[in-house]
Amino acid sequence: MFECIFPEVNLNLHDEDLIMRKNSVDQTLGIYLKLYEEIMGVKVIEVSEKEFSEFPAPLRIVKSNTKPSLEEFDNFRNYMFSKFPIKISPRYAPILLIQRGCNKTQAENLHISEDQSKTGYERREIKDIEILKSFLKENYPANHECIVLEEMPIQQQMEYFVNAKIIIGAHGAGLSNTLFCQPETCVIEVDCLDATGGSIAKNWEHFRTISTALKLKHLLCPDDLDQIKKALEIEFNARIALW
Repeated sequence: MFECIFPEVNLNLHDEDLIMRKNSVDQTLGIYLKLYEEIMGVKVIEVSEKEFSEFPAPLRIVKSNTKPSLEEFDNFRNYMFSKFPIKISPRYAPILLIQRGCNKTQAENLHISEDQSKTGYERREIKDIEILKSFLKENYPANHECIVLEEMPIQQQMEYFVNAKIIIGAHGAGLSNTLFCQPETCVIEVDCLDATGGSIAKNWEHFRTISTALKLKHLLCPDDLDQIKKALEIEFNARIALW
C-alpha cells in the first residue's frame, strides 16, 4: 500500500496538519487512515467524491505520479528508513512468497462479509498458490517464507523486503513493498487475469517502474505453476552461491 503515500511524502505533506483523501466505491475504503497516521504522523479524513467537490475552502490537490524520478524514489526510501530503521538479518528467508489476505476493514466499511470481500482479491492471487506453497516447503524448506502482508506492521513488512533475494507475488498492492528492496533482488510478478480474462500487469507498469529505478531484476510471469517454478529454479541456482 506504500504507493498510495508516495506522492504525499515527496511533496512533504507530512508537514501539514490535515490530509483529506477523496474516496470512491471503486477504491479500497478505510484502510489508509492508519497508514497515513502511522507513517506521516498527520490527521487524515476520507470524504466522498461529492463532499470533496463541494468542500468550501481552497484545496491543494495532489495526484499520483505514474513516472517518478530516481530522486523521488530515493527521497521516499530515505524518509521511510528514517522513520523505521531496518537491519539486514540472516533470520529472514531469501525467497519470499506473498499471499493475499482478506481485508477486514474494507468488509466492515462496505457492510459485507469477509467471504464476499475476497472476490476481488482472488483475481489478484496466484491460482495454484497452495500447490506452490507445498512445492516451496518440499524443495526450499530452509530458504523460503510465505507471508500475508495485511497481517503485519509496517516495519516488519519493510524488513522482509529489505532482506529478500527473490520475491514471488501476484500483481497487486503488496508488490509496492519492492520500494524497499536492495539492488539485484529478483521480483517475479505473476500476471493474474482480470474479470474479462485479460492481462492486469501488462496494462499497469508500476512495479516494473520501481524495479527499473532501483535496479531490481523484474520478471513478468504468467499465472502458470510450471513457469513460476522454472523462473524460481533458474534464479535460485544463479544466486545461491552469493548468499
